[in-house]
Amino acid sequence: MKNVTFRIDESLIQKARAKAIDLNKSLNELFVEWLTTFSNDNRESLDYKKYINKYSHIRIKEKYSRAQMNER
Repeated sequence: MKNVTFRIDESLIQKARAKAIDLNKSLNELFVEWLTTFSNDNRESLDYKKYINKYSHIRIKEKYSRAQMNER
């Protein structure tokens, strides 16, 4: 395990600690979770065929015009 040192504003640390306490976790645990997510290769989730298959159960009953789809 590697130790890492950061320079962070004290008020930011206090806010982060408060949030960690609300989540029943330590700052270290939250940082490791974030770093794991950040460093994961998410290319798999960009696979078009998997994306289409994931939502293939959704059906639209009527066709909408371009104007209807662009209404705000």
